[in-house]
Amino acid sequence: MQLISLLEKMKMDHLSLQLDAICEQAAKKDVGYREFLMDALQTEWNGRHLKGVEARLKIARLPWVKTLEQFDFAFQPSIDRKVMRELSGLGFVER
Repeated sequence: MQLISLLEKMKMDHLSLQLDAICEQAAKKDVGYREFLMDALQTEWNGRHLKGVEARLKIARLPWVKTLEQFDFAFQPSIDRKVMRELSGLGFVER
């Protein structure tokens, strides 16, 4: 297929892998060209971003990955759960 070949030449690997699904979704939602292009490019961007994050985590050699949801507040009772949730939402940046 020429389109897949072109995407591979442009190094749009994430989009080429998900192209059929994106086209199918666009047909179902009856989207315009701009919205289709936006969805396609967003798919490529998301894939590249995730790959970058994974690469940086691998380089960091962290023993494990923990999220705030996994944090044991009982282990460190001096940390206020409400304050941590507020800070994680980054609402203070907008204010």
